[in-house]
Amino acid sequence: MKSRKNNIIFILIFITLMISVLVLNLIIRPVKINNIVDMNNYSRDLLYTVINQGKKHKFDSVAIGGSGLRSAIKFGDRTMAINPQGIAPIELYNLLKYFLSVHPEVKKVYVDMEFNSYFTCFDNYTIPKNPTNSFQDFLKLYFSYNATLNSFKIISEKIKNNSDKGPHSVELSGEDNNGIYYVALPNHKFSYERICEYDNISALGKIHDLIQEKKLQAYYFIPPVNALYLSDGRDMGYYKNIQNFKKQITNITPYWDMSFVNNLTSYPVGYIFLDVYHANSNFISKKVLNTIYEKEIDSSFAVYITKDNVDKVLKKQNELIDEYIEKNKQTVNSRNKRESYDSTQKLYLKDYPKELQDLYYQNLN
Repeated sequence: MKSRKNNIIFILIFITLMISVLVLNLIIRPVKINNIVDMNNYSRDLLYTVINQGKKHKFDSVAIGGSGLRSAIKFGDRTMAINPQGIAPIELYNLLKYFLSVHPEVKKVYVDMEFNSYFTCFDNYTIPKNPTNSFQDFLKLYFSYNATLNSFKIISEKIKNNSDKGPHSVELSGEDNNGIYYVALPNHKFSYERICEYDNISALGKIHDLIQEKKLQAYYFIPPVNALYLSDGRDMGYYKNIQNFKKQITNITPYWDMSFVNNLTSYPVGYIFLDVYHANSNFISKKVLNTIYEKEIDSSFAVYITKDNVDKVLKKQNELIDEYIEKNKQTVNSRNKRESYDSTQKLYLKDYPKELQDLYYQNLN
């Protein structure tokens, strides 16, 4: 009798605890999927949930890629950005396929083919292989361990009144749009010991075939990287893989390439680049879009690569790196020092070169 009573008490306590957790999470909303047009800020297990939460939203287009996608282009609320960091290209394919099944109204696809997404060797899936249903989404959002943990973190942060800015946060403020940019100086460390780009390129082929099957308008491009990323590639040994990658893509599709040494990519980090790999969309978004739309093409900023011209283009890009290294020996040779510390510098828009100020204001229109 006593044992039965204890069991009932335990069950009641357990049920009360579960109800309390649910009520807490419903009030706090620890996993807020209020931005259904950008996957970059969500954990991998929520990616299908983000798509499901946006089922009623009407999209014109979808963009897929990695961290360089959002830093290169500013999209509106009619474009879904499938750009989570650190997932395999085959997983991008799966997400794109599911998204298109949910949103058959989509007519355009932007395909960001940045290096890090294709130079990483992925041994395992990092997201669920199958889409989630409504009940699974509800558990993840309001009844999971992570949701509950996030609720307590949010409460703790509110108590401490603590606001934390990440190392790559960009803030525009002040008079006359002369904002202060908080940007991290280069802290560039990549390991290219295992190159698996061929498997990843086959996934790109599946993405291309899916787009063809759905008869969608496609824009394929490699976003800009800072010239230091390319010169470091010479020293670290991965530049040959970049060239090989660019050539392999032409077996699938022609594309726009912006990842070479030119007037804009040669600017020091902290101007139009947040670090050696990520551009600042406040400056280049319009230029990138005008290029891939073929509205206003600046041949010094982008080149259209096909099977017929790829060897000639790669040879020219190689020569441009030679010239850059020769002109910037001190900066290029300081790679080890650049890797050894993290720092932050402040730059005012009014102190930018006029060319970049003009580029910023053009980007606002």
